[in-house]
Amino acid sequence: MSDPAQTQSQRRNSMTLLLDDIMQPKAQHVIEGAADLTREKGSNLICAVASSVHDRCPLRDLINPANSDGVLIISSILSNFERSQERILQFFDRYRPMPLVNLGDPFEKVHSVTVNNRAGMRDVISHLIKVHHFHKIAFIRGPETNLEAEMRFKVYQEMLEQHGIAFDPELVADGNWGHSSGATAIYTLKDLRRRKFEAVVAANDAMAGGAFEALHARGIRVPMDVAIVGFDNFDGTGYALTTIDQPVYEMGRRGAAMLLDLIHNAGDVPMQVTLPTELIVRRSCGCFENEVTHAAAPAMPASKLPLLAVRREAISQAMLRASGGKLTDVAPEWPEKLFAAFQREVSDGKRGELLSEFDAILLQEWMERRHSDTWQNVVSELRREALPGLAKNAVHNAENVWHQARVLIDEAAQRVRAHQESQHSLRTTQLMDVSAVFASPDIATLAATFAEKLPRLGIERCYAVVFEGPTTGAVPEWSRLVLALDEEETTPLDGEGLRFPAKQLLPPHLLPEYRAVTLLALPLLKNGKHLGAIFFEKSNVEYYVYEMLARQFCEPLSRFVKSSESGT
Repeated sequence: MSDPAQTQSQRRNSMTLLLDDIMQPKAQHVIEGAADLTREKGSNLICAVASSVHDRCPLRDLINPANSDGVLIISSILSNFERSQERILQFFDRYRPMPLVNLGDPFEKVHSVTVNNRAGMRDVISHLIKVHHFHKIAFIRGPETNLEAEMRFKVYQEMLEQHGIAFDPELVADGNWGHSSGATAIYTLKDLRRRKFEAVVAANDAMAGGAFEALHARGIRVPMDVAIVGFDNFDGTGYALTTIDQPVYEMGRRGAAMLLDLIHNAGDVPMQVTLPTELIVRRSCGCFENEVTHAAAPAMPASKLPLLAVRREAISQAMLRASGGKLTDVAPEWPEKLFAAFQREVSDGKRGELLSEFDAILLQEWMERRHSDTWQNVVSELRREALPGLAKNAVHNAENVWHQARVLIDEAAQRVRAHQESQHSLRTTQLMDVSAVFASPDIATLAATFAEKLPRLGIERCYAVVFEGPTTGAVPEWSRLVLALDEEETTPLDGEGLRFPAKQLLPPHLLPEYRAVTLLALPLLKNGKHLGAIFFEKSNVEYYVYEMLARQFCEPLSRFVKSSESGT
């Protein structure tokens, strides 16, 4: 019988991407990049979700030449829990002699694709200091064990020193990358230490979002009272956050391409590829987004004629009627404030007045999750009522301002819709019917019932395996295939499933020969014990669906199988 690794390699190259959490935006972008590249090159990709380096994880430890030709590793799977470079290198060594590419911080003698985080952090802090002239800048740091987090913190200290700003440790708060830790950091800075600051730099966007909400809860407006910037450019909170864009999708593509070159011995493969970052300026630092500022044509000389004043009351009442009674929770003087800001803009030549006033109102609307679309009606009515009171040379400037306001409102409405869609996804996760799978009397019925709903969700290929015990250490010797769904056809399995060597990860004959596939492999974990793994072919469904489905399958499965002791 031929060796499984040789047979697989002759048929199609296959690589494994190791990550620690499928719900992390960074991991998802890496997956997308690697999946696109491997599909184009005709290679299979298995994205294996593994626990931290300190925990036992059969799915992670089963990666070997029998199922993979090479390994991609997102190094945050290690550095969030392990700071010692020596131990991280030892972790890499467990996969030798397979080709290996690290995605993240570079390590000596390890092929790596990294992002120039240092330059990115310099850019965003420099923007706060040089453009906005801030000197009291707080910092929310990531985990101290994480190399990227520590680098970003060091750059913060270096930039303060470079600009002659004294470092104040009381302006530094701990975080753990999570949204809630950003809110906790504001509690530490504001409530416990009573510190005053002009801006907050968060080491990632999720913590920036938590800080944003915590400041709002205290009546502190962003950016009018305090500016906030983040890092990553893939936070899903919907805030107009100034941040640093990491080309994480490109990191996945370049890493997969580098690994394929190593697999095929394609000449001189560089040890390190460094990708550039980009400063993305949005409203949270005090700037308006490019889409807003670019919406204006060149200004004309301001009108000095006070023709608007006589229409003040009529215009304010018209805007109030245009709101349709939907803005009762907004400060009642909002029509007068908007009118006064508009008058200063077009009659006095004070550019940005109306946008700033609109932005303050829209921020409140966004934080309370109300609809922003009503404000388009307000702008239309302001335009209709104000035009007769404008001097001829003021009309051009007024049209510019109205157009910019419409762009600003549209962006706020999009952020509200994005948040609502995110909340809908969470509700869908909670409300999906799981009663049928929970009522299954045995593994075969569970697998059949579970497989029935997958095509309706857009998933046409799924495999589930159960580890056999007892095992030696964390690595089982045998697995049983208990579910095999291939493009809407479920393969019948006798008894308790198809038994095969666990080192194969999946029976080699399952994967199609006519095309490449990307599989998302999630552990079936119950009470800290590893029951097996489930493999979904990646499709266009949201990532949370895979996570939820794995939990749905695992819960009833735990009644039928005796897990290995790998999770104890």
